[in-house]
Formats: sequence, C-alpha cells, structure tokens
Amino acid sequence: MEVPSLVLTVPTLNPPFRYNSGPRLGVIVGIGAAMSQVFEGYERQYCELSANLSRKCTSAGLLDGEQKKQKITEIKTGLDDAEALIRKMDLQARSLPSNAKAMLLAKLREYKTDLNNLKSEVKRITSANTNQSARDELLGSGMADAMMYV
Repeated sequence: MEVPSLVLTVPTLNPPFRYNSGPRLGVIVGIGAAMSQVFEGYERQYCELSANLSRKCTSAGLLDGEQKKQKITEIKTGLDDAEALIRKMDLQARSLPSNAKAMLLAKLREYKTDLNNLKSEVKRITSANTNQSARDELLGSGMADAMMYV
C-alpha cells in the first residue's frame, strides 16, 4: 500500500483572500481523515468569510452616513464569526498528533494575522467615519457662529 505524500497549501493572505480548492488540504500522513476534514471545513469557511469581509471593508470605505454604519455592523458580526472559526480550528489542531499540529498551528497563525489586519481595517474605516462626523459638527457649529455675526 502506497502512503500519500504530504500536501499542505497555505493560501495567500493578500486580499482578496481565496481558498485553494486544489489538492485536499490537511491530508497529512498519520492524521485521521475525519479530524483533517473537520479542520478543512473550518478553514474553508474562514477563507470564504475573510474574502467576504475584505470586500465589505472596501465597499464600506466608499459609503457614508447610515449605510456605512450598517456595513460596519455587518463587518463586526462577521469578525466575531471569524474569531469563532479560528477558535474551532485551534482546538481541532491542538487535538492532532504533534507532527500535524505544528503545521496546522503555523497556518492558524497566518489566519490570525489576517484577522488582525481585517480588524485594523475596520478601525481605520470607523475612525474615518468618526473624524468626518466630528468635522461636520465643528463646521456646522462654526457656520452657526458665523451667522450670528452677520
């Protein structure tokens, strides 16, 4: 019986984040297929969610007002879902034999970095929204003051 070779692919973290659906990910010699498939399922969900969140961040940057607030709320909900998937992948990876665990935990670190990048993007978008609101408020009150002196 021939033993399958090690196949482990790490998707590129550059947006858009894409899941590589080529050779089976996580098929590692000595790992039970069910455990590997569970990790792969979480991984696939995370990659799809990450790509979706990245697109939403891009579109949120182009919006303003109430639409932007709604989009940011959607993104924050997605970030919570992404964190839950990472926790599940972490638990799954830690339950595997040490030879597989190290490789999957390395992938997991990349996903955590990706998630932190998405969180930073949301903060940037949110602060831009807050800065614009403060500016509008200041300009609005400045205009009222200017009208008093006319």
